[in-house]
Amino acid sequence: MPMIVVGILAAIFVTPRQMSDLGTPAEQLQNYVTGPFLISLLAYMIATLWVAVAWHRYCLREEYPGAMMPAFHGDRMLGYLGWSILIMLVAILVSVVAGIVISAVGAITQSHALAALLWLGWFGTLLWFIQRISLVLPASAVNEQKSFRQSWEATRPLSGTILAVALIFALFSVLLGQVALPFYNASFVLGGLISAVTQWISTMLGLSILTTIYGICIEGRTID
Repeated sequence: MPMIVVGILAAIFVTPRQMSDLGTPAEQLQNYVTGPFLISLLAYMIATLWVAVAWHRYCLREEYPGAMMPAFHGDRMLGYLGWSILIMLVAILVSVVAGIVISAVGAITQSHALAALLWLGWFGTLLWFIQRISLVLPASAVNEQKSFRQSWEATRPLSGTILAVALIFALFSVLLGQVALPFYNASFVLGGLISAVTQWISTMLGLSILTTIYGICIEGRTID
C-alpha cells in the first residue's frame, strides 16, 4: 500500500513535468534534480523499506498489519538500508574486477562475440551472487544477526535453484517493466500509474522469493 500511494502521487505531481522537459542532457538532469522529484524519491525509498521489512516480518514472524498500514519499524528499516547499501557496494566491487578481466580477454582475443557472451554470463553470475548473500536482509528485518558468509553458506544446498529463480525473475521484471511504456504515449499520468503498479508487483515478488529462501535455508521450513 505505501509504495502504490507514493507511486501514484509521483505519477500525478512529478512525472508529467519531468517527462515533458526537453533539452540537453545537462538541462534534463537539472530538471530532474528538483524539490518535488527528490522528495518523491525519498518517499519512495522509505515506502520500499517499510514494505520490505513489514512483508518479511509478516511471512516469517506472522506479524499482521493494522487496519490500513503495516507497523513502522524505523530501526529495522535503517538496518535494512545499511545492508542494502553494503550489498550494492560489494556488487559494484566484484563487477569492476569482472569488468577488467572481461575487457582484457576481449582485447586479447579481439572477439566482440566472446566479450558479449562473457558479459551475459557475468550478469547471470552477479544475480546469483547477490541472491545468495542477500539473506542478511530478511534477517535484519526480523532482528536476527547474519553475515554475508553465513548467508552464502546457508544457501549452498539451493545454489542451482537460486540461479534459475534469479534468471527467471530478472527476465520477468524486464518484461513487466515494458508494460507501462505504451501508456506513456497516451498519458504521462496513466503511464506513471501503470508503472507504479508493475513496480509494486515486481518488488513484492522479489521480496517473496527472498523470504522463501530465508525460511528454507535459515529456519528449515518447507514449501508446504
